[in-house]
Amino acid sequence: LNPPVPNPCTFTYGVWSACNNAVQARTYSASPSGCTGTPPNDSTTRNCGVVIPGCNITITETHHYPTSPTANNGSIKINATPSSSSLSYSIDGIHFQSGNTFDSLSAAVYQVIVRDNNCQSAPMLVNLNPYTPVVSPILYNTSAVNDLVFPNPFSNSVQIQFTQENPDKLYIYIYNDRGQLIRKFFNGQYVDRGRYVVYWDGTAETGTPLANGIYIYSIKQGTQLVKSGKLVLIK
Repeated sequence: LNPPVPNPCTFTYGVWSACNNAVQARTYSASPSGCTGTPPNDSTTRNCGVVIPGCNITITETHHYPTSPTANNGSIKINATPSSSSLSYSIDGIHFQSGNTFDSLSAAVYQVIVRDNNCQSAPMLVNLNPYTPVVSPILYNTSAVNDLVFPNPFSNSVQIQFTQENPDKLYIYIYNDRGQLIRKFFNGQYVDRGRYVVYWDGTAETGTPLANGIYIYSIKQGTQLVKSGKLVLIK
């Protein structure tokens, strides 16, 4: 008698299920009828909610804040490297989609995850705070309306005046002469357009009075450094 002719199976897979106890599963079918064989390892179940060994997906995100604590018009756009047409994206670690943009979001903390067929990124938390414009009308010194920093040198307090041209994140940092960051104002808070003033009393972030000397301030709006300069503290 002749030996039977091998009749290996060809497998067709369904979609992955939602993550349940860190495991996902998917169904499969085999053809042709009466074929022999089993699906390869890890083709019907896989880990989820954790970083899969060997994964090298890196994610970044850009977002727009909702306009108020009760609004649902925020958004998150996810970018991942290396790019691939098989990537899927999630902001809750459970539900994934092929598109990398999520709209109509309310203020909340979102867990961003990107995965492909056999790899999943580490989760990245995105805190989508509501847009809260800072209202702080500038108090001009009539003799120094056009001065950005006044008085300088100073002994008790110095005011740093600036214009925010467009709504954006604002960072005002003060460094000592060794380049060490000693004081932060706003620190990424979203600020509406307008004129503002910051008062610095010559203390560190902890409230500790600082020694006489030269200090450096910087004003960054979004990713753009718009102004920096020296402050001289003399007590």
